[in-house]
Amino acid sequence: MSSTLFCQARIQSGEGNAVRVVNFRLKNGKFQAIAPDLEPSPGEKQVNLHPYLILPGAIDTHVHFNTPGFTERETFSAGSAFALSGGVTTIVDMPCTSLPPVTTLANLEKKLSAIYDQSYTDFALWGGVSGNLIESGAWRKALLELQQAGVCGFKTYALSGMPTFTHLSPDQLAAVLEFAAHEQILIAHHAEDPAIIHPLMEQLQQQGRCDPEAYFWSRPTEAEVSSIRRLGNLAARYQARVHVVHVSSGAGAQLISKLKSDGVDITGETCPHYLAFNYQDLIRMGAS
Repeated sequence: MSSTLFCQARIQSGEGNAVRVVNFRLKNGKFQAIAPDLEPSPGEKQVNLHPYLILPGAIDTHVHFNTPGFTERETFSAGSAFALSGGVTTIVDMPCTSLPPVTTLANLEKKLSAIYDQSYTDFALWGGVSGNLIESGAWRKALLELQQAGVCGFKTYALSGMPTFTHLSPDQLAAVLEFAAHEQILIAHHAEDPAIIHPLMEQLQQQGRCDPEAYFWSRPTEAEVSSIRRLGNLAARYQARVHVVHVSSGAGAQLISKLKSDGVDITGETCPHYLAFNYQDLIRMGAS
């Protein structure tokens, strides 16, 4: 068995920003022991970690690594390597930026065959429920098969620009949430209200606007809030478990908190760039 003793590691104590110094042993990639005075075994490899602070590996629950189908953007291999270099040891890949998208068991098998030896990190996969899948008529069977195959949940869109993974109408979303609640399936939702966004897009396009600022003005905060409100009301009606992806506004986060306090089984996530930048930075730096 391969055994390594890591010495003089600084780890968080659990009390504020305080740290403590420990030794810990790994055997075949798994923790075996941790203590301040842990001694090496005969012939055991030793690594001195002083003065580094050792943190747990992060889990990124929302990545788009694009394999197979859109590898000109990024690959599972490259994406997972960069994730690992930043301390992310587990990723969960979205279903919509693959060809075919992960909306059926057959499509999941194609995805797995493309990535099985490509990842530098642990990984899980989201399944998806697209408008395309709903129109095929066999979406309930597809959800159950994917759930049994081990996907961690299902991505849906209120507004999508992808012809291979179209968004759900409000009635379709309601049907999916009712079924998901019955089968104890987690639904992750991209929350943008097309009834608010589409008229603004048309108005800006008629003005010849396609600049970064125009994109910002086509996505007002109320579009996100309205979509989260619809999702929350449906989740409350059907007792469904829902998650809002990439929340971009304080108002959206506050609404999720209010829905949660009212008993809705809802969570949300945000992105670092929403915390670090605003639309003026988008105008200043442009698109990339």
